[in-house]
Amino acid sequence: MVKAAAWERWEERVAENGQLNLDLYPETRSAPEGRTWIRTPYEHGELVHGSAKGLVAIAHKTEGERWREQVRSVEVALEILRGCHGRENIYLSTQRFRGRRRIAYLLSLSELYADLDYYRKPELVGADPYRVLELALKALKRAELPDPSLTISSGRGLYLLWIHRPIARSALPRWASCQREICKALKHLGADALALDAARVLRVVGTRHGGSAAMVEAVTPVGEISTFDELADKILPFGRAELRDIRVQRALRRAKSPSTGLQTPPEGFSSATLWEARLSDLQRLKELRWFGDPMPDFRDRWLFVAGVGMSWLTVPQVLRRELFALAREVGGWTERETRSKLHAIFRTAHEAAAGRRVEWQGLEIDPRYRMRNQTIIEALEITPEEEREMKTLISDDERRRRDRQRKNPEMSRQEYEGRAADRRSQARRMAAEGVSRQQIARALGWSKRHVQRVLNHDTRGG
Repeated sequence: MVKAAAWERWEERVAENGQLNLDLYPETRSAPEGRTWIRTPYEHGELVHGSAKGLVAIAHKTEGERWREQVRSVEVALEILRGCHGRENIYLSTQRFRGRRRIAYLLSLSELYADLDYYRKPELVGADPYRVLELALKALKRAELPDPSLTISSGRGLYLLWIHRPIARSALPRWASCQREICKALKHLGADALALDAARVLRVVGTRHGGSAAMVEAVTPVGEISTFDELADKILPFGRAELRDIRVQRALRRAKSPSTGLQTPPEGFSSATLWEARLSDLQRLKELRWFGDPMPDFRDRWLFVAGVGMSWLTVPQVLRRELFALAREVGGWTERETRSKLHAIFRTAHEAAAGRRVEWQGLEIDPRYRMRNQTIIEALEITPEEEREMKTLISDDERRRRDRQRKNPEMSRQEYEGRAADRRSQARRMAAEGVSRQQIARALGWSKRHVQRVLNHDTRGG
């Protein structure tokens, strides 16, 4: 038995490495009250995905190293896992999606993880997984990070999982920050810095590793499962309350020195959170226009904007994989076409990862592309009707419309359209009287661009 042999090897080293922590070994004790052992693929899937909705990926690597993957609803996936016990090279996605297993289609998240490839470390080659777990727990304690909810021996390495209640994809930037902190603490044990993204798959408990023939099995019972906010507050350098205090102090300092010209962003706001919200809107726009087929138009511009967004959310190696897949699906591009057309995005992402900065108006800033909402709206020719389906990619006109609607919820659609028609008529009268478009915009509270759109529409006979 593999575990028995490992036990004997480990006992021989106890004298050198310190007292063996028997509490880690399932043979020596039963699970504490309220904790259970995960022993089958179904139990593994139920623990991670059972309380959530969406699609999960189940993958299988055949003897010829061919990768086969299917995406199914949580309910169907769990039934498939019932028949996977004892099979070789079965993988399960760590999160859930709205379509294929891609960050662009991410729906919700429910676990943080660390993939410890400790067999790549010369000093840990052949080490017992329980010994590596003890080292990992000590490293987490030194870094003041919480213990994992579950630890799994993958057959060659070790998975540490921090399972939390499901959260929406909008939390992805903060989730990714937690991943980086965990990886930093466990890097010396082989934590894979390229295996941090939300579109990963991991081997399933109760299956076999095809290379080592070892069973994939839990080496600890299931521990605490908390909310993501509780977990993140223990992992990230600053909790939300502390960040709020820091932002208040910074705002006060800037108020005393207005010459800086800087503004305090809303709580929790960053380039990553902005682009995460925009990517959700881009997916909605695609659904409104293209219904799953390769885009007949706008695909170059849509893919460029989506690529810029993804460059703010993931590391260059993962960005490459994700964009190749997205470009093939959405635009029908080959990898060569993708490299050529999106070269600038890949380049700036690599520069940012390397710590390079560029100068802009006397400041040193991140080299990745920045885009205003209005720039994206114009590039993709998003109509006012489409804007109403968006949450973030909206113009000033749409923002004002929503503000009016919030302030006057009792206003009917007919009343609103009547008032809008009156304002358009007023704009036409003012233009006929020779009033400039800038003055019309100021008088009506519109943008100059909207005034131009209204008047040009009349000129075309619309």
